[in-house]
Parts: sequence; C-alpha cells; structure tokens
Amino acid sequence: MTEDIIYRPATTNDIGPAYAVFRRSIFDYLFRLGMVDEATARNPPIEASWKRLSAWIEHLWRSAAENWIAVDAAGCVVGWAMSVERDGHLELTHFFVEPSVQAKGIGQSLIKRIFPDGRARHKSIIATQDTRAMSLYLRNGVSYVTTSAEFFIMPRRIEPMTDLVFERVGANDAAVEAIALLERATLGYRRDVDTRFLLGLRPAWLARRAGSVVGFAFGPQPTLPDSDWQIAASGPITVLDAHDLPAILDHVIDAAAAAGDGEFSILAPLINRVAVAHLLARGGKIDPFYMKILASEDSMRLERWIHTSPAFIM
Repeated sequence: MTEDIIYRPATTNDIGPAYAVFRRSIFDYLFRLGMVDEATARNPPIEASWKRLSAWIEHLWRSAAENWIAVDAAGCVVGWAMSVERDGHLELTHFFVEPSVQAKGIGQSLIKRIFPDGRARHKSIIATQDTRAMSLYLRNGVSYVTTSAEFFIMPRRIEPMTDLVFERVGANDAAVEAIALLERATLGYRRDVDTRFLLGLRPAWLARRAGSVVGFAFGPQPTLPDSDWQIAASGPITVLDAHDLPAILDHVIDAAAAAGDGEFSILAPLINRVAVAHLLARGGKIDPFYMKILASEDSMRLERWIHTSPAFIM
C-alpha cells in the first residue's frame, strides 16, 4: 500500500539498495521494449554494472541537490530519485521505482521532492521513452526539446582537416575555467564539479584557433575488466561554431586509435545535424535505446553539443 511508504533523504547506507532499484527498473523497461529476455530482467547484472558506474553514482550522490528514497513497511528501498544543481540549473539524474510497485503514486511523491518548481533558473531531464515516466515529467515544468541517440564508433587513424590546434589538458584550474566558459556559451550554465570529475576519468582536449579556445572534447574512458559493458563512454564535446564539429570528432576518433582503444560510444542530440551526419559518415552504428531531452526552456544550443555519457547529466 502506498500509504505505508516512507519518504526520506538518502544516506550513505542507501546507495547500494537505491542502485539496485535503478538497475531492476531499467531492465524491466528493457524487457518491455523487447531488448532483454525475462530471465535477465528478473536478475539484472547489478554487481557487474556497479564496477562500471560506481564512480559516477558516488560522484553524483556526493554533489546532489536533492537525493530521496522511498521505503516500504518492511524497510526495503522501493524508489530512488536524485537531482543535481549546477550554476542555477537543476537536472534530474535518477528517477526509478521498483517494478512491482510502479504506477502507484511513489514516483509522483518523489519527483515533488527532488525536482521542485522555483528551485533553479531552469531545469532539464534526459529521459527514457517510458510513457508513464514521460507523462509525469511533462507535468513538472519541462517540455520536449530533442531526441538523442548513441553512436558506436570504431577508432581509426584520421588526420583532421582543420586549422584547429588540439591541446591535451588535465584537472587544473585553467582547463576547468576554459571548459566552463564554453559550457556557459552552449548550455547556459557551468559544471565545474563535474568537469573536475571528468578530467580525472578520461582524456580531454581544448581546441584553439589563433590561440583562442573555441571548443573542448572528452575522449573515451578506459573500460574496466569484469564490468557488464566493454564499450567505452565519451563526451561531452562542444564547439562555438558547429562547422568545427567534424574536426573535433575526428580528433577524438584518431586519438582513440592512437591509444589502442576499442569501439566507443558518442551520444549526440539528433538536432545536432552536423555531428549526426559526420558520425554516420564515419560508420557510426546507432543504438536502439533512444533518449528524450526535456527542459523548462529551449535555450541550450544542442545543435553544437555532444552529451556526457553515461547519460546521467547533460
């Protein structure tokens, strides 16, 4: 019974049970889409996926704006929702309910707590196509912006045809500030805490023209042994001028080949026509798991943006 549900802020001890709800909910959705079989949906690879995603979950958990769980009468976590606030922008990162108790009001109670109106200047969600969740999101201050798809890319040596100069950067203040200014110009907000986290995970470059920074790119992150997914994630990537996207994408593909990396993924908004056309020309294969970008206003310049992958944040 939903009246027996207790809602409370999550604590450190809740991270394991909350993550398990996330994985069971995702695999139930994949089963309903016909992408996994029933046996896999009932027993999803929780431990193996934790090896791949734990750094991300722990980072967002530590830096969350709101982080709530729903607990049933037996003390079991049956719902988890989390949002982060960056520079006046509130983004829903996780929103999952145990499959056996979905569509009973738990999600509605959670979203009121973690995604309230008036909390930030604007809000966004990277959402699956689950119709029940989508209906709830669209009643909470966001509307459709674009669809995004993941492209699987095989690295190869390419000489980018460009006058851009690519500078490899690490987790220093100058790099964080340069990336923040480009994020402000593209997304409308900066994400310094996430940038520092990403700079510790994956290779990154600034793109310069005549000495001025006009773009940045995060390449594929090395995969871990014994995880459930051996295709490396990459991103974000952005440029001030969309015409520079092919060159910066080619630089990432070439750098991955030089490093001996295997196939990796690039998550692109389909409104980004230049990137989509170039990724297809480079042999990119589209994953059938699409995502919808929802936002409180259509101000982000996603026609020159490549998402952060995994798709917890923009």
